[in-house]
Amino acid sequence: MSASLSTRFERLLRWYPRAWREENGEYLLAVLLEDAVERGKTKPTHADAWSIRVHGLAARATPGATLGVAVAALIVSLIPMATIFVSALMEPTWLRLGITGFQEFSGLLLLFLTVMMFGRRHGGKLTAPAALSALALWVLHAAAAACARLSWSIGWEEADDNLLPGATSTWFGDSTSFWLVVAGALGIASLSVVFRGLLRRNRSAFEAWMLAGVISSSCLVALFITSMMPSIMPLAAGTMLVLSAIDVSRETAGARTSQRSARPDRPVHVRARQRRARFLILLVLAALTALAGAFCAALAIGGSSWSLAFRDTTHAMNVGLALGCLVVVPLAAVGAWMLFRRFGRRWLVGGAFLVAALLLEAGSQLAGAGHPAQEPLWVLAALCIGAAPTIPLTALIPASRPVSAILAVGGSLVLALTVGLGVPGLPFIAPLASVAVACWAAVHLIVDARRSRADARTPSAGGGFQLAESP
Repeated sequence: MSASLSTRFERLLRWYPRAWREENGEYLLAVLLEDAVERGKTKPTHADAWSIRVHGLAARATPGATLGVAVAALIVSLIPMATIFVSALMEPTWLRLGITGFQEFSGLLLLFLTVMMFGRRHGGKLTAPAALSALALWVLHAAAAACARLSWSIGWEEADDNLLPGATSTWFGDSTSFWLVVAGALGIASLSVVFRGLLRRNRSAFEAWMLAGVISSSCLVALFITSMMPSIMPLAAGTMLVLSAIDVSRETAGARTSQRSARPDRPVHVRARQRRARFLILLVLAALTALAGAFCAALAIGGSSWSLAFRDTTHAMNVGLALGCLVVVPLAAVGAWMLFRRFGRRWLVGGAFLVAALLLEAGSQLAGAGHPAQEPLWVLAALCIGAAPTIPLTALIPASRPVSAILAVGGSLVLALTVGLGVPGLPFIAPLASVAVACWAAVHLIVDARRSRADARTPSAGGGFQLAESP
């Protein structure tokens, strides 16, 4: 055995983190050297080198590294979002190309983060080569999506210029559909590799690849929305940041297990009858909210055509949206109360912010267009929408109070700039959300009833066969 062979393998093992090398490095090096001697290798082969590099990178996918990539993805994805509000910066073509590059780079970081999280949580299912292949395909998808968005932007400018005499369009401005097809195909291929690695192995390779392709194709609309809408990237990055922070909290929660068992956060278990009563109340309230919300949405859209109580279409829209926000308040309050009973006080705070957002948006709509209080109320409602899910989720992160406060404020602002600005659309989303809540409550009641009947039919201990007593 030559010393150069051992040195080359030791150099390749540096792709693994230091803590892993200190624990497993000597054993792995001995296995590699023994295999090299048996096969007569004088140096690591190309396949050996790439296998060690890929598995070393997979070993570095720790929760801390995942959290760092999530922070980088959030920062990078906020850059295009910030420049959108400055219309003067969007004029030069080279700057628009740079913004597109930042946008797709943030998407690349998000997928890299997702692959690492899936690879770590589902160890043994998503292999390191599959993760690397998915990442390579996603790089090509990101490049094609960047070209699609840039082509779409240039095409709009050329369409405006074509109104002038003598103006012509370029092939790149007319090739948006081509780039969208290429980006969609590459995105589906990348996700198919990921889903194929996560599917069970008890089916044939053809069936597994077909199922992975179907699942990935269903994500096509989400891929296009993510690629073409800059406001989706910060929301996705913030979501992955919260998930990675929860992953870190799970790793560091071992020392706090005894304290939580001595002083539990969650309420004690309630009887099955009380639980069914709560879900029955939720079912009835969600059904009534869905009906009332649908009526308010119809009132907002066409109320001026079948009622003389409205001055014009804008007045009908404002009244319909305001009533749509108000009818959701009872359901939001009951949902927050149920989450409080199940998960603790932090969800009660989130529910209070959601109710406040609905009331503020109702006041903004009742103020009417042109009223000086409409826009401030709308901004406050957006901030409350951002704080509603962020504050309860931030409480799951084991950090100091200043760090938790910074995460809560930052996450609330990110959601306020993305989802919160669309708070006037809540009355149109509320009926669909109410139907989903009603279906969930109904399924829970059905399953609970079946479980109760099965328990009633099961004979109790000692109620079956009994031995006769001896005289």
